[in-house]
Amino acid sequence: MQNGFGAFDSLVQELSTSERRDMLEKVQGSISVSWDPTTDDDAGDAHEHVDATVEFYRMPFFTRLWILLLKAFSGQTREQLVHERLIRRHATTLGRRYPEIFERRNSLVLPGFFQAVDGLSQSVRPLSGALSRALGRNEPTFLAFLLSLEMESVQRELASETDPFEISREDPEMPEPEVRRRMMINLDYVFESMPSDGRARMYDSARFLHALHRVANFPFQTISGRAVISGEDGAGGCPVGEIATPLSDLAGALAALRSRPSPRLMEAVFLFAEQERIPSGDYNLADGLSRRLRGASLALSQIREFMVEVPVVGLSRVALEDINYEPRVVTGGEDWFALVKRFWSDRCDKLYGEYVLSVQKRRYSRDIEQLVDAGPVQALRSYRTIQGEEGQHARSIGALLLFMRNAFRHKMLSPLKTLLIDGEFYKSENRSEYDEAFEILSNTEQVILDFQQRLETSGDLGMTIDHLRTQPHDADYPERLDKAMRKIDARASEILNESIAALRTVAEVVNGILYGEVGGRYDTLANLGQIGGRSNKVLMSSLDAAMRTAQSFLAVFMKLVDLERGTGRPN
Repeated sequence: MQNGFGAFDSLVQELSTSERRDMLEKVQGSISVSWDPTTDDDAGDAHEHVDATVEFYRMPFFTRLWILLLKAFSGQTREQLVHERLIRRHATTLGRRYPEIFERRNSLVLPGFFQAVDGLSQSVRPLSGALSRALGRNEPTFLAFLLSLEMESVQRELASETDPFEISREDPEMPEPEVRRRMMINLDYVFESMPSDGRARMYDSARFLHALHRVANFPFQTISGRAVISGEDGAGGCPVGEIATPLSDLAGALAALRSRPSPRLMEAVFLFAEQERIPSGDYNLADGLSRRLRGASLALSQIREFMVEVPVVGLSRVALEDINYEPRVVTGGEDWFALVKRFWSDRCDKLYGEYVLSVQKRRYSRDIEQLVDAGPVQALRSYRTIQGEEGQHARSIGALLLFMRNAFRHKMLSPLKTLLIDGEFYKSENRSEYDEAFEILSNTEQVILDFQQRLETSGDLGMTIDHLRTQPHDADYPERLDKAMRKIDARASEILNESIAALRTVAEVVNGILYGEVGGRYDTLANLGQIGGRSNKVLMSSLDAAMRTAQSFLAVFMKLVDLERGTGRPN
């Protein structure tokens, strides 16, 4: 799965608001999904708190007398005896109302109960994967996506009011820290002014999402695994007391489903699950979504049917021998607002980082343009990600190309070539290093152009990226894409490293020739005073200028390269 912001951007940007609306209307027209929550009196589970003392005085005289006699001889309290009697009466009622579910005489849950549990398990199990994907570490991203469906105007406002590039366009001279401050102020304002009805829908949907996830991932085998053949008549069943804990856990999980979610919830869940396949042209998203929603509709219908036909809470009261038992509803989703705001706060941090990176790139690019007296610095053509963004080193490769075509060609090449041809080096290693560096720099422009050609759709690197655009966006797609981009970035990094090293070597060799000390690593020339003939002084001045040009360029250029390496893929 993509990272949180990548997943969100893919879902929100790959499908425009109108496209999502048209598709969802088409899907909703082809399938009817009921989201009505179950009512509180399903399966006869509605129950008021029972007071043993009150119930005792409601009993017939002889019943009360019998309880008092039992109290005298059993050592139990009156309340305990009343409670036991109420449990037996409740069990009798269950056995009479649900003869295929519960057998009172032996206090057994019957095959009909286990069949209902198995049916519920099979219907909700297919939901588990998509629901799990929307929760856990992905929950903030999913809820932010759900909000974009529920409150489109809020989504648009968040996107525009927290865009640092939009904010800076209003005031190009605004300092970067002020841009960030405006972003966070706008973020707080949008969240504080969020409509109350939209908040309520999000809250109900978040709670329902957690509840449905618990049901879909419930360990049904802890109940169904207890089905045995027992009893004198050989009927299948299990003493209800043996499944008291999982039965009451299931009752709690089902009870949490009583909230009413937004009709868009399951649509959002399945869109989120299909996010990698959305950009793939060979996948019919509407058909896939319809298929998944039909399964969800079946599962929800099965849940409602189960809660109507199986007295889970009533059976739990008998199993736990607690007439006042009520399901412990494990809630979730109450923190939806904080999670979505945290997502957007983190997103603001990322956007601000991209903004600062862009500003710094422009700043260093302008410095390079002034240095080489040419421009503008342009990112290398075709060196882009599959999303259309600049490649990791596209800007620095473009800056290097500008430098080689201008400053190197017009200011450095001639004196450096004279040094290459006529220079008499004292140290052979100095000669070897200089020759190698000069050759690299002489070929750098063509090396970059060759790299650019490889990035075109007719080149090997460009063809790979172009081919990936048409590939299915399956689970392995991000890894294949990352591998292809790493290969491109690695080649760009090689070009940069070689050119940087060559420029440094040339600058150090020339510095040693002009200003080095005897015995230093880079020594002077044997023919220092004669090289260039009558133009010796002019040559010395030109070499000094070439050295300083290389040093000045490297000082700025390395900031740009380091900036890219600090924010791009690790080499």
